[in-house]
Amino acid sequence: MPTMTIDVDSTQVRAMLRAAPAKVNSRLVRTLNIGAIQTQRELRIAAQVGVTGDLRKSVKYAVDEQALTAEIGPTAKHANPVEFGSRPHWVSVAQGSPLRDWADAKGINPYAVQRSIAKKGTKPNPFVKPTYTLMEPRISRLFDNEIEALTKELNNG
Repeated sequence: MPTMTIDVDSTQVRAMLRAAPAKVNSRLVRTLNIGAIQTQRELRIAAQVGVTGDLRKSVKYAVDEQALTAEIGPTAKHANPVEFGSRPHWVSVAQGSPLRDWADAKGINPYAVQRSIAKKGTKPNPFVKPTYTLMEPRISRLFDNEIEALTKELNNG
């Protein structure tokens, strides 16, 4: 699945962790959660809605407090083909199949779509990579500001 990872890795952070480990760790975890939630929100906005909104709803995040990392990405089965496109392949149009439901909702002949996918595959509609490009500087700024504030606190107190 296409996912993004936020990773806190800095010598300044390690020095602060040695000086005041509990305070620094809790602030970094809080900032990591804020960054993960902001990224999740942007990724959900960028994800295609489709008929059911499954792709958008599937965007989750997980924070590893020990490693100080967060992974954000979709869990839907069709996330990879949406992000990267797909090669030509056969898709079912049986009643209740995702393609049939989508085509019916759009008022499109599902058999024509099925033939097109079998012949041409699907085009990529990336949403993870553009969201990463958008969020990377924002997350860096978020951490820079938090580390600066924390450094001032530790030096003053």
